[in-house]
Amino acid sequence: MHLRKGLAISLCYIVALNILAAKELTSDDVFPNDRVLEVQITVAEKDWDTIRYQSRDFIPTLHESRKFKPIEAPYTYVDANVTIDGVKFPQVGLRKKGFIGSQSTSRPSLKIKLNHTDKKCQIDGLTNLTFNNNKQDKSLVSQFMGYALFNAADSPAPRCAYAEVTVNGTSLGIYSHVETVRKPFLKRVFG
Repeated sequence: MHLRKGLAISLCYIVALNILAAKELTSDDVFPNDRVLEVQITVAEKDWDTIRYQSRDFIPTLHESRKFKPIEAPYTYVDANVTIDGVKFPQVGLRKKGFIGSQSTSRPSLKIKLNHTDKKCQIDGLTNLTFNNNKQDKSLVSQFMGYALFNAADSPAPRCAYAEVTVNGTSLGIYSHVETVRKPFLKRVFG
């Protein structure tokens, strides 16, 4: 009897510690300027291949008709799980991003839609995360320094951080994590 009671108390204690240790990220946490953000993505291999090999058809994309109607989106979201600095976000949307210069099948630029399935999932209002592969910037500093310069001058600009992106256990290397220009950004910079 004492053993059961002791086990029950121990179990309650462990659960309480896990609840207290659970961390919620803030928008400042996902745009650090003094360390590299860790982003681990788990996605079904067939879905990863689907988004990696999607691309734009440049003729219609650059055609004159784009002035009169939106062009068809070439990229589709797939279901994935993401962990950011140890905080798990299950069932997010993942898609490739990019126009011409950042196209890559081995190391694509990525968009993560936190509220893809769970409409309440967000980080301080942020629901979309953007990870640029820096394919056109081998130094990896242009975006980070450019946005930092504008922010230091109190000019409205997205925040930018470095992130190591891992997909299914394979590191894709360092990406620039750039704040998406949407309502949370507009509220942050314009009030």
